Amino acid sequence: MRVLVAMLAVCGLFVGAAPVEAQNIPSFVTADALYKDCKGPREICGGYIAGVADHDNDMVSVMTQAHIAMPAQFCIPKAKTLHQVTDAFTTFIDSHAGARPSVASEVVVVALHDAFPCPTK
Repeated sequence: MRVLVAMLAVCGLFVGAAPVEAQNIPSFVTADALYKDCKGPREICGGYIAGVADHDNDMVSVMTQAHIAMPAQFCIPKAKTLHQVTDAFTTFIDSHAGARPSVASEVVVVALHDAFPCPTK
């Protein structure tokens, strides 16, 4: 959560806005709603998960350009397909049912971190 607040604070600096407290950020999608969508045709589910992954990559890039160290939360191998990345989320939810009421984007990050950890240096 601290990382999220720090990222939002830095984003606020770039657009001239004041930092936003994490509890004031609306959550539009729960992990359970995303999971249920992933069990269907997957267009929305895959797009949502790709957006979370792209956002994480973008934030690492922005922070690096601002000379602020921010490690990647996960490292998805280039050979992985969006279907495989989506499977990582559904597999995570299958074994962590308690995460279903949580904010979907946070659970996606945790699931991708679990499935695709970055190599230790």
